[in-house]
Amino acid sequence: MRASLTSRAAFVIALCVIPRSVVGQWPNGISVDQTPHNLRVPATSTEPDMAGLIRDYGDVCVYCHSPHDGPTWSGSPRAPLFNRPRPNAGYRMPEWDQSRMQQDPSPSNKSRLCLSCHDGTVGLDDILNMPNTYTGPGPANTSIEECEDCHEDGDPIDWEGVYFKPDDMRDQHPFSVLYDPSQRPGQFNPAVGGSVGGLPLFGGKVECLTCHEPHSQRYKFFLRQSNAGQSLCLVCHTSIPADPVHPIP
Repeated sequence: MRASLTSRAAFVIALCVIPRSVVGQWPNGISVDQTPHNLRVPATSTEPDMAGLIRDYGDVCVYCHSPHDGPTWSGSPRAPLFNRPRPNAGYRMPEWDQSRMQQDPSPSNKSRLCLSCHDGTVGLDDILNMPNTYTGPGPANTSIEECEDCHEDGDPIDWEGVYFKPDDMRDQHPFSVLYDPSQRPGQFNPAVGGSVGGLPLFGGKVECLTCHEPHSQRYKFFLRQSNAGQSLCLVCHTSIPADPVHPIP
């Protein structure tokens, strides 16, 4: 890194933080700094049991994104670089009838971005590029599984259900699935322009990021929209599935 983190991070921060219409508070705010994805909050905790479990790198976005020079490359918009090792665990994928839609045998790279924290195989503060303003020790490598072990029953924040055991993900909604409504006529809504009712597909696939927006807790569980009355499910499904996976309130 040739420039300081402060000067180089502006572009990434602009992408990370959703404009605020209402001031929110951690952990339920509407911008990433106000949500549990702001790992500086536990990193700077004064609770004795939290001391040293997560490094404070002095920046919110760096736990996921690596700052880089400039917003364009050869005249094209440049996405923020990912700053975490992608996990390589052996995954037992959600089980479902492959005659429906084709599911990848393992998570795609897009969903591995989320799993780099949520499958518990990579430390929360394990990043590829530390800020050049940081001179402290290396990653403590505390996993999200360890967070869930202590934070039970919402005390003081509910971390239950955020750890996805990599060797058995059968309880999760299918992901890394090629969205093809023709495989189930009348049961799924059509995709238009790379999305379904505004929910984005990635390479034509349903991924974690199809339903979840990691930068905002405007809706519970980082959902892209409210799921009142299973309305989020009905963006893709034409009716509520008879056997919904983890129905979200």
